[in-house]
Amino acid sequence: MSAYDLERITGLVSGAPHRHSAMTKYGWRQYVQGLNIQPPRFSRDRYEAMTDDERERYDGMRFAYTHGLTNLKTPQLLNAHRALSTCYAELAGASSTARCGVVISGEAFVGKSTAMMSWGRRVELALRKQRSLPLPDDPAAAPPRVPSHDGDSTGEYLPVAYAAVGISVGATVRNLIRFYNPELPNKSRGDIDATIALVCRYIKDCQTAVVLVDQLHEISHAVRGPAETSEVLKALTDRSPSTMFAAAAIGIDELKIFTDGYTELERNLGQTGGRFSLHQMNTYNIHDEDGMSNWQEFLLTVDRDLMLMRSAPGDLLKHADYIFDRTAGVTGAVMQLVRTAAGISILNHDERITQRLMGEVDLSYFAEVQAGRTNRTRPERSSSRAPARARSRKPRGASLLATKPANPRS
Repeated sequence: MSAYDLERITGLVSGAPHRHSAMTKYGWRQYVQGLNIQPPRFSRDRYEAMTDDERERYDGMRFAYTHGLTNLKTPQLLNAHRALSTCYAELAGASSTARCGVVISGEAFVGKSTAMMSWGRRVELALRKQRSLPLPDDPAAAPPRVPSHDGDSTGEYLPVAYAAVGISVGATVRNLIRFYNPELPNKSRGDIDATIALVCRYIKDCQTAVVLVDQLHEISHAVRGPAETSEVLKALTDRSPSTMFAAAAIGIDELKIFTDGYTELERNLGQTGGRFSLHQMNTYNIHDEDGMSNWQEFLLTVDRDLMLMRSAPGDLLKHADYIFDRTAGVTGAVMQLVRTAAGISILNHDERITQRLMGEVDLSYFAEVQAGRTNRTRPERSSSRAPARARSRKPRGASLLATKPANPRS
């Protein structure tokens, strides 16, 4: 395909900045600072009037923006933000014994981590604005130290921390320490109680208001079972009463790692689970009126942010059935399909997403399995006939075009 001009792609990729892991303070700063700024929208006449160099730069801007589309204001993301904000507000009046946390649970790739991280980004920006402590321009620079609330220590101001559950209690706690101290050796070992105390000290000295914990479902695969990791979470919440803990997990309700019961183990897990509210994020469905409405609204939200010269409002809605067939309504799969197709259409100058173009996009193995299409037969790329799975009937989203204008993103 003409889109795959390796020299051109290499130029686009080489111009991208080096990224640190968001699970370190350096990478988290990059994430918080990394606004995906939408380039100006030009008419097709203005675009055609550009010089070759100007058009290449503009294409590069649009390509980078397209592949950075993640934190769209979809109904699911906004609902998750609302649940997180509700819990965070409870800290203002929490008693010395009350604790509040949120677990966002759902299938893989429905946007749990995206929702949690984007909310954490909003919290960090708001807190820094209140305290007049902007992020340093250089993510690796050492910002000024600030006194803790009790004034007995100073630390780097890190209002939000982000880490993942590991395969053991020690690995989980070290992941949290490594956020604050990325230079920590991978093979570092120590007494678990002393390590927990160090995490709590970092949280206190750096005035961390929110700790985000990803991949919480890994507790079930921990070397010594979920009980010890659950106890660590309980200890951290006990020792950091001014900090909210939020987590993302696949099917946490099915794993029953917070299930209360009659045995000592189940009672301990229940104590930890009692500190976390559960917010469910699901795949989209088209089996009822509400589900179809949410699906269409999601596609409209994505559609409005595309920057293709030949696109028309509601283009994605015309392919609503096909996109659902390909992705099974999984948010991450939809975004991968649309971002990749849009990027290809910029590179090959088609400037519009078509069903045929989407048919040439390889999705993740998980997405293909979810949609039951691992053996999907695609049309020949040189053929002009329509894809084999194209529907002849009117697309479900067509009626919405007259009532849902393509308003700019709010």
